[in-house]
Amino acid sequence: MRSKPGGISRLLTAGAVLCGAWTAPGAPPPGVEAQARNDPNGCRKIRFTIVGGTAVTGVYPDTSCQMQLELIAAGAMTRLGDTLTVPFRLRNRSASSVTLPVRLEVRDSGIVALEPADAPTADLVPLNMDSTLSGGRKLWLVSGAGALAAGDSTGVDTLLFRVDAPVTEAEIAFGLVGYEGFVVVDSMGRCNIFLVTL
Repeated sequence: MRSKPGGISRLLTAGAVLCGAWTAPGAPPPGVEAQARNDPNGCRKIRFTIVGGTAVTGVYPDTSCQMQLELIAAGAMTRLGDTLTVPFRLRNRSASSVTLPVRLEVRDSGIVALEPADAPTADLVPLNMDSTLSGGRKLWLVSGAGALAAGDSTGVDTLLFRVDAPVTEAEIAFGLVGYEGFVVVDSMGRCNIFLVTL
């Protein structure tokens, strides 16, 4: 059963009143890894090149991929000392509201040095993640509580990475998980909360 797109926020509000507080599941579904790894077109990758020691050329995911949740540029990537700053927003291109926060994950294996190609992973280190999970996953929770309406974007957020010499070019694969949620209350007053991964 799916609600009409425009009704999800209202259903969530009703659910909060009728069912009490609820949260999206704490663990992402298996698809988050597949999003990052099976990505030949760069729909779930960012790339940077350090030019002249301080300047940065950044490439964000191709918006022609038509992903339901997409990471978009929110300014230029910069480097100060050994810290790379990647400003971004998340845009909801689905037809329904998405429950916040959105989970953004990066695996150690998803951080790949391109120049030099043999640079160790230790030369590219995430700095401002919210937590470190099993299997070498770094987790950022993007935006606070509430919902991201269809067609809307989050406020500006940043990913920070320490980039040590000799690395001058790398790409970072990531997974995004958002939840469409809606609540159905049956005739006995019992709550059923449905979550659909985008």
